[in-house]
Amino acid sequence: MAIEYLKKAEMTAATGEDETRRIVAEMLSKIEMGGEIVARDYGQALDKYTGEILVSADTVAAAADKVPQRLKDDLQFAYDRVRGFAEKQRESMQEFEAELSPGLWAGQKLIPMQAAGCYVPGGRYAHVASAIMSIATAKVAGVEHVVACSAPNNQHGGIHPAILYTMNLCGAAHILALGGVQGIAAMAIIADKSADPHVVATDLVGQAEHGPDSPAWLITTSRQLAMDTMARMQSLIDALPEVQRNAADAAWRDYGEVVYCDTDEEAAKVSDDYAPEHLEIQTENLDWYVNRLKNYGSLFVGEETTVAFGDKCSGTNHILPTKGAGHYTGGLSVHKFIKVVTTQWASKDANRDVAAVTARISRLEGMEGHARTGDVRLEKYFPSEQFELGAG
Repeated sequence: MAIEYLKKAEMTAATGEDETRRIVAEMLSKIEMGGEIVARDYGQALDKYTGEILVSADTVAAAADKVPQRLKDDLQFAYDRVRGFAEKQRESMQEFEAELSPGLWAGQKLIPMQAAGCYVPGGRYAHVASAIMSIATAKVAGVEHVVACSAPNNQHGGIHPAILYTMNLCGAAHILALGGVQGIAAMAIIADKSADPHVVATDLVGQAEHGPDSPAWLITTSRQLAMDTMARMQSLIDALPEVQRNAADAAWRDYGEVVYCDTDEEAAKVSDDYAPEHLEIQTENLDWYVNRLKNYGSLFVGEETTVAFGDKCSGTNHILPTKGAGHYTGGLSVHKFIKVVTTQWASKDANRDVAAVTARISRLEGMEGHARTGDVRLEKYFPSEQFELGAG
């Protein structure tokens, strides 16, 4: 039984996080104090943009004219599937009422948020898919007012036309030409000797191009696959265009890891410890891994299913938990835009038990005011009865 790191990352997803947190906190504090003027100043300083902040309808219409019909068709394809999946998610959530004991009812209501802000990365790349993932999902959840923002690009004189078109397609009520802190992408792949090293390496490079601090990890039970994959990585990175090449090169150098494990169980444990944003499985025993793995943002099962499908158009949402947040939460879904609130009502007869228990527990906790709200109802509804209402 052994777990061996054949390539160990010098940095982690948390590297530099303290400094980033300090900078962001400082920016937020200044914006809170100075409002729109400070936000605009940051836009000018960071994005070199002096144009309109609230994007006009005319600008949106002009952007649509710049988007080729083929791209519009592709965006519609992705939108239809992402929206369709979100609708199924929404349908899976039910309101209910249940009688927990005679005369005591409790229930759950689903209330969409009134407003949501959706950030669409637009700096290094034009992340049109992120517009679909966030805005369309919020709208399916029932959010009435969605504000979307994206970093302006001087090359386009504002937000990328395709991003603007997609924001409008998905139903954003207002669009702001303001940038923000781009999320870090992360991916892991679990593979065994049956995996194709060229496919594995290509998928790793595809995620490494997100940015210079994007972790790309291979966890494998085959030492040969590990060596073959690592041997291919640099040539595949070097074949990318310059911007993507520079990002992927730094990401693989500083954040890439290859972990060799003796057993499937060890591989699954390492993966769960990472809690990757995306997780591909390319193994012979796919079902075992699907049933065993616990911590990830989104799972891609089999060689035929690459992360890029989910990133762009297959339906599941690509806004996923980063930096190990997959330990305790999943990705963006309709659920994130809906408040699950509760309601209850009790009959007079139900008060005989509920009010008495409430009074006793409240007194145990030292909350006399709470206890007396139970007392007063017992006195009113059952004046001839005696109840034990002390703390114990």
